[in-house]
Amino acid sequence: MKRLMVAAIAVLLPLGVAFAAGPYDGTWTGPLKGSGTHCPPGAITLRVADGRIAGNIQLSNGTVRLAGSVATDGSATASYNYVSNGTSGTVNGKFSGSQFTGRLDSQYQAAGTSCSRDISATRS
Repeated sequence: MKRLMVAAIAVLLPLGVAFAAGPYDGTWTGPLKGSGTHCPPGAITLRVADGRIAGNIQLSNGTVRLAGSVATDGSATASYNYVSNGTSGTVNGKFSGSQFTGRLDSQYQAAGTSCSRDISATRS
């Protein structure tokens, strides 16, 4: 009986660790606050799983996908490259509790300009 219990624990223990959710896992949504002609407001969705970020930036002229990572301390970075629109950008910020705060810095190569938007997202 003792051997059977030890064998069961040895088999099941790794499964529990493999499926444990990270502290930042989930879907985070919030507004992008910008101003000016080249920096309109929008929205962001970040989906976090196992330290990886996959998400979308929604602006008036379309939606762009971004990808990145989260460090164990909650620091995050993600980027996008919207080739057909001549735009690229980076998200830098920090997850803490149920809040993500950060900044989206975008470069508009075709227009020769850039902009920064503040991000405040919550886990849903």
